[in-house]
Amino acid sequence: MLRNFLDGLTKSAPFVVMDNQAGMEHLSRLTTNDVDLLLEVAAPTVVNVAAARRIDELVEKLPVKVARKGLVINREVGHTSGTVSKLIAEGKFELLGRIPLSEAVAALSADGKPVTELSLDDPAARAVADIVDRYVL
Repeated sequence: MLRNFLDGLTKSAPFVVMDNQAGMEHLSRLTTNDVDLLLEVAAPTVVNVAAARRIDELVEKLPVKVARKGLVINREVGHTSGTVSKLIAEGKFELLGRIPLSEAVAALSADGKPVTELSLDDPAARAVADIVDRYVL
C-alpha cells in the first residue's frame, strides 16, 4: 500500500522526501522503486559509517533504481578519525557534507521544539543550507 501511495505521490509532487528510521528494513521491503538521491546520514563513528556502507551494499542487490547516493556526516565534533575517514572513502557514496554538533539543536530537541526554530546563524543550520544549495536544489 505504501509503495502504491508513493508511486502516485511522485507523479504529482516535484519532491518527495522519505525519512526512514535507521536501518535497512524500508529498503528491503521495496517501499519505493526509483530514488533520485539516497541520502544517508551517519554520526562520525565506525559503527554508523559501516551501517551506511551495508545499506549501499543492500541497495545494489535490490531491484531499486538509485540515481545517486550521498552521505552526510552529522553531529561531528572536531575532525573525523582516520578509520572513519577511510570507511567513507572506500564507500560507494559521495560525501555531501558534514554537519557539526550543535548545542542549540540539542536544546531545541530537549524542549520538544522543531529544528525550524534554529537560528540560521547556527553552524549546523549553515552546513545543512550549504548541502541543500549544492546538491538538492
